[in-house]
Amino acid sequence: MVNIVGHRGAAGLAPENTLAGFEHAIDLGVDAIEFDVRATVDGTPVLLHDATLERTTGTAGRLQDLELADLRALGDRDDWYVPTLEEALTYFEDCPIELHVDIKETGVEAATIRQLEAAALAAPVIVFSSIPEVVRSIADVPFDIGYSVSEVTRESLVFATEHAVSFVLGPGRPDRPGVEWIEEHDMKAGISTVNCHSAIQRSLELKPYSVLTDRPDLALELR
Repeated sequence: MVNIVGHRGAAGLAPENTLAGFEHAIDLGVDAIEFDVRATVDGTPVLLHDATLERTTGTAGRLQDLELADLRALGDRDDWYVPTLEEALTYFEDCPIELHVDIKETGVEAATIRQLEAAALAAPVIVFSSIPEVVRSIADVPFDIGYSVSEVTRESLVFATEHAVSFVLGPGRPDRPGVEWIEEHDMKAGISTVNCHSAIQRSLELKPYSVLTDRPDLALELR
């Protein structure tokens, strides 16, 4: 059975990368939850996809210019509260759901891995990134490693076979032979990020290990 991964929680249904969004995805019945990690200027890992704050918080500025205290001073409304990684992992303690942790920048890997190792998580974790330097730097961690690409190239295929156990593909290129090739090289094939009915249906028909979606409600219905 294809695993349905709530992309940034349930980004099409609730505020992305938030505890409220994670709760919504879990209530729907997802198999796994994906979230993004970046760091404040004082090195605190937080859950944020963009390098800037405006799209998700409505506040101008760059995360790399803020300490955690500055981020907290911006407010704590439920619709855009940015949790720390520690807060998210505490939320997931004793929750039997797989986590897909997407490291979005260099420099936050060590702190992210330390917190993951210290957390009392009840389910598997996949740590992945689209940045080759990040993937190389976490080669010896006690978690599965994933590599994500928007476009499949020969170089990305070779890199994935050498460094990862999960290979997440953009929605435009996968086909069944491609998924089978990934599986034959002892990797888990993921497809990201598909949100409309036709794209989700096509991705499910390819039978990858996982499908990442902002609309887990629709994906679960189609599965």
